[in-house]
Amino acid sequence: MKHRNWLSYLILFSLFFPMGFWTGRQISPHHHQQGFSAFLISPKGSETKYPVPVQVSKPEDQASDVELAQTNFLILFVDDLSAQTTVLTSAWLLIHPGDSSRLIFLPIFQENKPAEDLVSTFQLDDRNLNKRFIKAIENRKLLWNAFVVIDRRAIEQMTETFETSIDQETFPSRALFKAICQNLPVQSQTLSGIKPLISKHLTANFDLEASLDLWQYRLAAQPSLQCEFPTTSP
Repeated sequence: MKHRNWLSYLILFSLFFPMGFWTGRQISPHHHQQGFSAFLISPKGSETKYPVPVQVSKPEDQASDVELAQTNFLILFVDDLSAQTTVLTSAWLLIHPGDSSRLIFLPIFQENKPAEDLVSTFQLDDRNLNKRFIKAIENRKLLWNAFVVIDRRAIEQMTETFETSIDQETFPSRALFKAICQNLPVQSQTLSGIKPLISKHLTANFDLEASLDLWQYRLAAQPSLQCEFPTTSP
């Protein structure tokens, strides 16, 4: 039960990140240097093939147009951000295509099957991803524009304000993503309770407070999310 509870709010966070990043786009300098990396997706979910991403580098004067077309997020789940050594427990690639309510969740690895190359290299240097972990991600040909790190303490504290029940399945984190996608549009007010946990228990390379405000406003105005869950990892 405890394992399921701390997972439930992991998913909640991932749903408001695209909005804040889309508007503020405080992107990591590393990715400004490398150019935007695009993962091209069919407009129709039923026709999407989800190939392994291929890097597309764009000149600086073209980057803004491509960024608006799609944003890729690393959603990284850890045990404790305040600990001297932080352990990576699960990772997903969240894809937000343009100005839409569409969210595509690709599992990199889930709690029941750790990825040794990522777990062993994961480390935060002043709340930034270290070079060894970034290299491990690049070796997997995973392309991203922003990252979010969320620890277990934050999930446990916020579970009290957002309740959901799910059916048991092989991958509980994916089941929870689906449950949150169904419930968050009609419970967007719960996002305001997350702000006190920023910094100590969750971190990102963009403005999380702005993300919360903007995503809550968007869901209140248009309570709809189109979530997709491909069956294969990238």
